Amino acid sequence: MKSCQLSRRQGICKLTLAALAPFAISPSIRAFWENPILSPRQAITDSLTPFMDSGDLSGLVAATGTSKGLDEVVCLGKADLASGRPMNPDTLFRIASMTKPITALSVMQAAQVGKLKPGDLLAKHLGEFSGLKVKAKDNTGKSIVVDLEKPPTLAHLLSHTSGIPAYPKSLGDIYGTRKPTLAEAVKGVAGEPLDFVPGSKWAYCNPGIDTLGRVVELAFGQGFVDCVGERILKPLGMKDTVFFPAVEARKKAALLYERKEGKLYPVKSWAEPPLSTPQGELHPMPAGGLWSTAPDIAKLCIHLLGLVKGSLKEGILSPALAKEMILVKTGDLKAGFTEGMGFGYGWAVSRKINPMFPTLSVGTFGHGGAFGTQYWIDPVKDRFTILMIQRVGLANSDASPMRVALHKAVG
Repeated sequence: MKSCQLSRRQGICKLTLAALAPFAISPSIRAFWENPILSPRQAITDSLTPFMDSGDLSGLVAATGTSKGLDEVVCLGKADLASGRPMNPDTLFRIASMTKPITALSVMQAAQVGKLKPGDLLAKHLGEFSGLKVKAKDNTGKSIVVDLEKPPTLAHLLSHTSGIPAYPKSLGDIYGTRKPTLAEAVKGVAGEPLDFVPGSKWAYCNPGIDTLGRVVELAFGQGFVDCVGERILKPLGMKDTVFFPAVEARKKAALLYERKEGKLYPVKSWAEPPLSTPQGELHPMPAGGLWSTAPDIAKLCIHLLGLVKGSLKEGILSPALAKEMILVKTGDLKAGFTEGMGFGYGWAVSRKINPMFPTLSVGTFGHGGAFGTQYWIDPVKDRFTILMIQRVGLANSDASPMRVALHKAVG
């Protein structure tokens, strides 16, 4: 899209120069018209504005930068169509599964201080996962449950290869009600047989990441929300990133929309934690409970780029462990939601060039969220991109046309 815009612009510029030929033109103006280049801000605006014009999105905030800092924050459209409230840099978004890498960072922080190792058996830290069973088939193809010979490690949970199943229905709507507590929910899923032998498949697993949140609680001896807040959010100055936004904070949130019959309608979701219940009694949802802003996520991206590229010698995690997190752990297993992806510890990692995102280098890491939010970090190009939208009903948020357009614009 960017190259098409440039070629159109260049054609217009040539025609303009021809029309102005009889007149005196300053050298600086002539230089611009002879070699027009869209600024990053203009390229992002031009590539993403059509999604508001078409009614696919109410609005968005996009950002890009490097290990040296934030380059651009582009706000387009409305956070609330009915009131006309515009998108702003401090607009709050439900980032859903973009929370998962932050949970993984917390696990690795516990590893850094010697409280655990990724290779530890899960049962070493949570005894309720001892003596697990696994689903299998007998010689006739009948479904059976057998003893598990290869129990899951923390590394399996971090890379979505643990086989931990969905929460049992007996626990109710955990994400909708945020009950039972994290500890109770983890005990509930521990009583279920695994879906497959750990390491044999890749399967995206919310309960597995939630379970890691409980491991973090026990490792540090405090609630998961406090663990993340004190060790990640506060040190990075991510003051607008929270698990349980208060009433005033929610007034800055973008509304969540669905599209029906060509129009956008506001909807509620499981990402709305109750306001009346004390936070300590609510499931924090380590797999997807955070709300954040584009500038806050940029702070995390800048910090991580500094760690993996070596410009930062210390931070919320050691450079060595930060680099370990983004090494592909899933081998040749089919992983992720777009072509050519693998998984490290909490991060989706590009293990080969994806035709849909040809500008992203091998080794680019990041994660998406259920409502279309995205953040991707390219260590080779020293570049990160952030897309904040609030849409349900996208067929695949990791492969959304909005994300494709943003990466083409940023390059």
